[in-house]
Amino acid sequence: MIAWSVATRGAAGDIEWRLTAGNFVRLAGFDAFGWTRSYLAILGSTLVVSGVTTIITIGLAYPLAFFIALRRPRQRYFWLTLIIIPFCTNLVIRTYAWMLLLGNQMPPALAASGFTSSSPRSALPSTLRVYIGMVTNSLPFAVLPIYTNAEKMDWALVEASRDLYSGPLAGLLHAILPQTLPGLVTAVILTFIPRHGAFVIPDLLGGGRPGSWETSSSTSSR
Repeated sequence: MIAWSVATRGAAGDIEWRLTAGNFVRLAGFDAFGWTRSYLAILGSTLVVSGVTTIITIGLAYPLAFFIALRRPRQRYFWLTLIIIPFCTNLVIRTYAWMLLLGNQMPPALAASGFTSSSPRSALPSTLRVYIGMVTNSLPFAVLPIYTNAEKMDWALVEASRDLYSGPLAGLLHAILPQTLPGLVTAVILTFIPRHGAFVIPDLLGGGRPGSWETSSSTSSR
């Protein structure tokens, strides 16, 4: 990737090995018309969305992994199957399903609560829809590595921390977290890095493309 970043794109879209720093210059915001903050703003918003998505995903995946690990073996298989089922469906299809669920198919009670958008074809704000799509798509990648460590965790250390009068927070930090740290780090990597290159979910749920629900509804109102 570092080598490609200093390469040049050919006329047919191929890579030509003429070294250039122009890619980094454009990333810094310089183009043929001078400096613009658009590139840095896009990069910043990408980092924010990736970070928030990672925090929410880990916050949901950590207790969910322990919930599955503490079930009986047969019940674990059931819950793990529910976690893995989304992998059997294409990402585009899952995103289109969220478009229907978060669009005009929302329950009337939620639409009347004032929490949703006023647009008749888009029930939730676009940012919230993007986060919902991002988190649900990342959740299986975060649950499975944490579950692997939670299943093999030595609960004797947790009991020993309780015998030493440690509170719930101290027990979590000193007895539980160190044993699940490898899976937690893996979950963060598998969530944070792929969100940088996510395109389908923001494009379909973000409402930023021509022909999106927000654009079509505003055009019809005019």
